[in-house]
Amino acid sequence: MKSKIIYSLIILVFGVISPLQARSPHRPQDPTMPALTTRWTKDSRQHIIKSYYLQEYPLFEIFDYDHFFANYLPIGKISYRYNPEQTVNGSVIAHLIDEVVEEINQKKRLHKLKRADEFKHFTILRKRNFNRREKCGFLILKCKEYPFIVKLSIETPESFTQPFKKGFEPSIFFIMAGGINRHLSGFTRIKNANHVRQCIANETLPVEFDIPRKWFYVPQNSKWIELAGSNIGKNRTIRTEIPGTYCIVADAIDYERKFTLLSNEDCVVSMQLCNLINFSIDPHIDNFLLEKHTGKIVIVDTEHFPSITGLTNVNGVYTSQLHWYYDLSIKCINDMFLRDKQTRKHIQQHGTHHFNL
Repeated sequence: MKSKIIYSLIILVFGVISPLQARSPHRPQDPTMPALTTRWTKDSRQHIIKSYYLQEYPLFEIFDYDHFFANYLPIGKISYRYNPEQTVNGSVIAHLIDEVVEEINQKKRLHKLKRADEFKHFTILRKRNFNRREKCGFLILKCKEYPFIVKLSIETPESFTQPFKKGFEPSIFFIMAGGINRHLSGFTRIKNANHVRQCIANETLPVEFDIPRKWFYVPQNSKWIELAGSNIGKNRTIRTEIPGTYCIVADAIDYERKFTLLSNEDCVVSMQLCNLINFSIDPHIDNFLLEKHTGKIVIVDTEHFPSITGLTNVNGVYTSQLHWYYDLSIKCINDMFLRDKQTRKHIQQHGTHHFNL
């Protein structure tokens, strides 16, 4: 029941997204409007999006090249979470990922898959945010032979400039957080996981929380995307490059059950943690699992939630998911409709948020 109320609140916002995409041809062009141009790094063909929502932080500062490769999938032995004496070489996992990406590139038609295990080495856990026709978006896969999860993200220069064609949640996040998408927010997962670990290590909590190990990996022959911005931030022009295809490899969790909104205790525990870490993670109840044997509560999704919602601070303590998502919906409405011209100009130059994870 609670989840239905939460989604009903947010759907009210979604119902007015489509009109935001249109711009009258008779309206004069604003020379100060932020613009983002994308292309493959070795290709001259370009794609462009112009929007007052574009900001410097999500587009040009989230991807940290040094951090990315400092947390890269090792080629040597990786121990199993539940059996440390058993190992697999990271190079083996990398090879399997290369194969599944090749399966996708060979026009594997995901919408015709009748079973979730029709990839050779992986079971599909989630494909809701994957564009079957364009073969881009976000896939969550589970390795059949080894205890690891792969979160695979694929973008192209064209798809990067089409935020309102990606569905409900991506459209909302694009507006709220200055042009972010799931591809960019994935780069925050490991930094934020480390941040959360530090927070909970210094606190005495009634239950024990844990986070799976995580590594980045770029499949072989993956292209890189160049992002070039104008009128975004204080600089006249700004550029960066990001991998067009990458993934996060994480420990698979053997869980007794998922948390549920039907359990008051689950709601209280999850909100208690989120308040403690100032909502650095999404309080969505599905992000919490009760691990078998250990009794630990494992946080499986560690995207930096302020980065994907544009929240600079959280006022007060929240005791329920309903109250939290209600306030989040109000913020979204304010971001979409209640910014005057002066505020909009200020955001173009300074943004609304900057986070140092």
